[in-house]
Amino acid sequence: MKPQNKMEAIERIHLLLSAASSDLQRYLDDPSQYIPEYFESVLDVVLDAHLLVSWLKDAERGEQ
Repeated sequence: MKPQNKMEAIERIHLLLSAASSDLQRYLDDPSQYIPEYFESVLDVVLDAHLLVSWLKDAERGEQ
């Protein structure tokens, strides 16, 4: 989903990275509870944040 404006993109990046951080902290607290596939969703969240940063960079360059 494409953000409507830069602030929305920043807010979504913040939420995505917060979610990834929480998931990784849960893993670090008890790694024995998680299978490798657990990290697929964490990777998806980080990649979504990366795409939003790319969108912001393009918006700053006027490529929107």
